[in-house]
Amino acid sequence: MWRQGKLGILVVDDERSVLATYALILQKQGYAVQTAISSVEARDILDQHEFDLLLCDYSLEQEHTGFEVIDYARRKTPGVKAILITGYASKETADQATDSDIQVLYKPIDIQEFFDTVRTLLGKNYASNKEGAAGQEKGDARKEHSKEGTTESGRGGTGSGGRSRPVRRSH
Repeated sequence: MWRQGKLGILVVDDERSVLATYALILQKQGYAVQTAISSVEARDILDQHEFDLLLCDYSLEQEHTGFEVIDYARRKTPGVKAILITGYASKETADQATDSDIQVLYKPIDIQEFFDTVRTLLGKNYASNKEGAAGQEKGDARKEHSKEGTTESGRGGTGSGGRSRPVRRSH
């Protein structure tokens, strides 16, 4: 089994250097990571494997988006967690993410906020093995996720200080 008991993350981005960077930092955190350079490759990988989290760039090849990859994955594995990374802070993107229960991080990404978001969505402090995560009640993970929330004010740009901003949901 490719995951070897670890939580699995699929990273989708159309820039090879970005893919390599995310894969390396997530592997160093203890996750099992696979990468896809396109939405087509991502769908092929999703047909072969299940993942605990998808990390997708918003803008992919030939007018495709990360939303398409996430929708495809959720048809196969309903409720799979997802993070959309974008440099485009439009209200429409934020609203679509909110409606789809997708966390959004804005470029440039603050690395600590990135790790915190991944850990929150996966419902545990550190990735070590899937058994530890599987032992946790799904309701606990949902409760933790709803505390963090996922909506956005719709402002453009990256915010003050160039830090990424997670999308926050108001309930």
